[in-house]
Amino acid sequence: MVYNNFASPLPSKTCKCPCYFRSTLVDTGTSDEMSLKALLRSLDMIDIKPKYLFLTHAHPDHCGSASILEKIYNLEVISSFKTARVLYDYARGKPDYSMIVNYFMKQGVPEEDLEFIMRDFFWWTREKCFPRRIVELMPQESWKGFSIIDAPGHCLGASCLYEPKNKILLAGDQIIDGITPHIGYEDDWDPQENPLRDYLDFIEKVKELSPGHIFSGHLNLISNVDRVICSIIEHHKTRYNKIISILSDGRELSTYEISRILFPNVLDAINLRLSISETMAHLQYLFYRGSLQQIIRNAKVYYRLN
Repeated sequence: MVYNNFASPLPSKTCKCPCYFRSTLVDTGTSDEMSLKALLRSLDMIDIKPKYLFLTHAHPDHCGSASILEKIYNLEVISSFKTARVLYDYARGKPDYSMIVNYFMKQGVPEEDLEFIMRDFFWWTREKCFPRRIVELMPQESWKGFSIIDAPGHCLGASCLYEPKNKILLAGDQIIDGITPHIGYEDDWDPQENPLRDYLDFIEKVKELSPGHIFSGHLNLISNVDRVICSIIEHHKTRYNKIISILSDGRELSTYEISRILFPNVLDAINLRLSISETMAHLQYLFYRGSLQQIIRNAKVYYRLN
């Protein structure tokens, strides 16, 4: 079995979202001209004309040029049922941002920061490029020798492909070597969900599968799987223990206030949003675990130690 990763340039980093195997392209990179040309050039250089496109999740750096590639190669596009639902919702012009605006306001985000975040968020959702038709698969369903693995935490509806024969996991953004995937809330999450718990449960499932190699959506092929998984688990332990330390003096703080302590140097809009969202996920995890109390005051959420 031959797998190919393709570098797809992004404004701030190099992404290796597209991966190719057995007539199938996994993810696409963004829809910008530079990214699309780089992918088409790479496919042409090794004389590849894909027949299928599998989308791991509905982020624009993974599905951004899906409809363009669908037309160029007459591709059959495949994703999880939930990813297809998210993409169809956006394709119908869904974006009603009132839910995410209200939820960020509840977390104590100041109005000026919220406006800054949402201007960037409008770009984020506009960059999604919607296929005409998606073949929808359910978790544990088999496809071309792969099992579809439900992959919660990073993006609603995300999924991975696992090939038992060669013990290979195509992980999307779920497992990355060198950086930890963002685990947090997006516009599609139910406020009562617990994405960090769900993600850590997913990591335990990967440990049980014991893949020999992991192809990630970003950065490099992972061969030392145990090392990377252990580092991810340790990262989240460190993060939520830091939150407990912040609140150890008895203070009641909002999600926004805690996020600015955890991430004091974040300046750009996307990382400000992600830092607040990831803080929300860790606070929700600790709340459900019984470590924190949640206090509602003046329509805002505050946390203190139990």
